[in-house]
Amino acid sequence: MGITRQLSVMKLTRLKVLLFTGSFLTLVAGLLTAFVPGLAFATVSSYFADLPAPPYGLPFVSFQSLDFGTHIYTARFIFAAIGGLLGLVSVVWKSKQTLIGAGALATTGFGLISPAYGDMRATFPEMQLFDVPWTGTFLVLAGLSLMFLGLIVRRSGVPRWSFLGVPVLLLAYATYPILVLANFLPWFVFGNVTNPFNMLMALLMIVGPLLMMWGVLKGGENF
Repeated sequence: MGITRQLSVMKLTRLKVLLFTGSFLTLVAGLLTAFVPGLAFATVSSYFADLPAPPYGLPFVSFQSLDFGTHIYTARFIFAAIGGLLGLVSVVWKSKQTLIGAGALATTGFGLISPAYGDMRATFPEMQLFDVPWTGTFLVLAGLSLMFLGLIVRRSGVPRWSFLGVPVLLLAYATYPILVLANFLPWFVFGNVTNPFNMLMALLMIVGPLLMMWGVLKGGENF
């Protein structure tokens, strides 16, 4: 019995470390990205008119500054950082870990899809601006995934479908940066923000956190 108890304590400690690491990473990455625009997003600009020379005519990518300062997605990453803070609270508040942990996942996941604030960039009918999540977003997603695993791995009754939340989020967020890095900027993705492809990606960004929350809450019933 003593050995079994020791193994159980070791597993619990490891899961606490997993939850703590994910929460801390989410908090730090969220705060850093909230004030460094170059970590938050890049912008694809597409011009669709008979204009003679670059930068007009073809889509091109603008990378943001790495200087410290606020930007149009600062609030988004502050929400993500708050999710990390809630995750840290759930590490020590054992009796409320399920609810606080689910709240941490919701705050982070849905914070990442919050709209830009105070966007004063000029546009005209022939131009489309499409902001692409960048490095800081994936650090936050890594922290979010670790938080999720730290909250559910030791619990029974966790729906298997909830584990799809992690790859669903990674697929939704990684698609755009991969296209940018491959220098493939097709009209059906970057030409119209409200086209079916982008609506599907937006849906996946919502479904991913919902699956994670479902898994944590269902697992908490048997914890």
